[in-house]
Amino acid sequence: MDLFLKGDYGDSIQAYDSALAFAKDPYEKASVLCNKAVSYFCMELFRKVVKVCDEAISVLPSLMRPYHLKTEALMRLDKKEEAKLCVQEGIDSAENTSDAPAVLELRQLRYALSRDDNEVTAALESMSTAMETTAIAAAAPLPDSSSAVVVPA
Repeated sequence: MDLFLKGDYGDSIQAYDSALAFAKDPYEKASVLCNKAVSYFCMELFRKVVKVCDEAISVLPSLMRPYHLKTEALMRLDKKEEAKLCVQEGIDSAENTSDAPAVLELRQLRYALSRDDNEVTAALESMSTAMETTAIAAAAPLPDSSSAVVVPA
């Protein structure tokens, strides 16, 4: 069974670090970084989630997943204004992407962030459920055949 799915987040983070050396293109590197961020998120290390998501965004700004993860981590850190900026940055960078569902979700989150805390909480819960479902459904071996999980962004 894969490290991530077994809940062995610390070892899965190490495996993702190793997998970065094998990443063939920006998409693959950003995807591995997002997986690493999800592991940190599961460990409730939200500052590390933000840091890793920033790295993924710098590698591939058109990928929507790190904006989602970073926004959720910022909200958990009670940084609502930074979360709003992150959502807007994601929407702005999405102009050249075909990931319409992700853009729509960011727009819904932006709307929720402009409203009250109950709507923000509901939006975050929806994002968490979607993130968990994606992580489990898209489990695949890393390029170096280690036992962590690569979740496509």
